[in-house]
Amino acid sequence: MEIGGHHTHFLPSIANSCIGHDRQTSDRLTRNTTPAGDGQCGAWAHLFIDAMGAQGINHTNEYVIFYQSDGAAPNDFSFGFAVNNWSFASGTGISGDANYPFLNVPGTPEYSGSSYSWRFAEVTDDTGVPGQGTTNPKSLFSNHQVVKIGTQYYDPSYGVTYSSLADIDDNAVDGYYEKKDVPVNELQVGLDLNGDTYVTDTWVLTFAWVFKKNPIGNQLIEIPIEYP
Repeated sequence: MEIGGHHTHFLPSIANSCIGHDRQTSDRLTRNTTPAGDGQCGAWAHLFIDAMGAQGINHTNEYVIFYQSDGAAPNDFSFGFAVNNWSFASGTGISGDANYPFLNVPGTPEYSGSSYSWRFAEVTDDTGVPGQGTTNPKSLFSNHQVVKIGTQYYDPSYGVTYSSLADIDDNAVDGYYEKKDVPVNELQVGLDLNGDTYVTDTWVLTFAWVFKKNPIGNQLIEIPIEYP
């Protein structure tokens, strides 16, 4: 799957990131989108609304934040979604978590530029939709921010539109994740996780990202906000 797919491109793709602990960019304000060259998705949503406002066009509660339903709130950085495209290992996963069965053990740092660093990974990043300045922008986010007018969702970060949250879930999201400590078998991942120089321990509590494939049905929740 690919963001956009058959959807209408209403303006060029002008951003490559979203708000969230996983991807901190320059600012969420319109004035900071261009100078830093890497505005958050909220900044591009604000820019779109401000551009309409300059033409005397205003809508109520048009600024929308959405996040995955397992999260407690949009700023619950423990949960998030994987924007297209990601590949999942064959089999049922080894995380031991029935809800999020696929295991990734992050490296240090967890990412560099627009690439993720994993010590072990059952879920890997494939080339997705190009963003400004990169052919494969970051694609793990705790939330995303768009503009909703009537029943139509406009995503200025990618220059595409959607007809519903379910449409976004079906056509833009490959999977969902949770970040937490899980018991890991060193023999399964081939890593010395507790620093004892051996790779034989069968139960080492390890900070990990655990993933699930995007299940059938919408997994997203939205919060509409009135933007001045």
